[in-house]
Amino acid sequence: AGLAARLGDRVVYRAAVREIRQSDRGVWAIYADANGRPRRVDADYCVCTIPLPVLRDLQTDFSPPVHAAISAAAYDGAGKIGLQFKRRFWEQDDAIYGGRSWTDQEVGQLIYPSHGFNGGKGVLVGYFLYSKRTLRNRPLAERQRLAPEQGGRIHPQYASEFETAFSVSWPRVPWSRGSWRSESEAAHEALNVLRQPDGRVHFGGDYMTDMSSWMQGAFESAREVATAIHKRARARG
Repeated sequence: AGLAARLGDRVVYRAAVREIRQSDRGVWAIYADANGRPRRVDADYCVCTIPLPVLRDLQTDFSPPVHAAISAAAYDGAGKIGLQFKRRFWEQDDAIYGGRSWTDQEVGQLIYPSHGFNGGKGVLVGYFLYSKRTLRNRPLAERQRLAPEQGGRIHPQYASEFETAFSVSWPRVPWSRGSWRSESEAAHEALNVLRQPDGRVHFGGDYMTDMSSWMQGAFESAREVATAIHKRARARG
């Protein structure tokens, strides 16, 4: 929000990019605005931070090695649910302050908050990194039914204290199509290509760093790309 406030009306929201094109004289993007109308924006350089599973399906004229790298850098498919309770029973009844409980159920693990101890209401994570990877394919309503049901086998207080929930399955989100970069060898090799600009297009995002899936990685990549473009612009005089 702080960054957006500094940029003001230069930020265009609800703009779905459809194409990224370039020539010797510039680069441009075609996007659909909030009303679905096609728009075009031109620039000297493009910093592309679109998640790679989404970028893969856009119309672009990237070089063949870049196209291959984007296709190779697969994303993982995690999900997460937040469960809100009337009181922090895990602290008040069970003396659990932070940490997690591992289970052999679909939910995999429960994560307890590490802040706001002994306060009023509380939210814990009902699943996150679960080995069976089945919840991500279930409809929202079913995810929000199963997480309290399975967590209740560990904490019987679920039944009387549960209020509401919110969950996300990142592979089902059209603007990400995955949670974070795969750690496979092929994915790592692909990044070597994307770390170099393709013409006037520079690639940036947490996936480009060793801090994939963290905001720190996104800021680290942003600084590297901004510095690289600054050097290019100065060299042009």
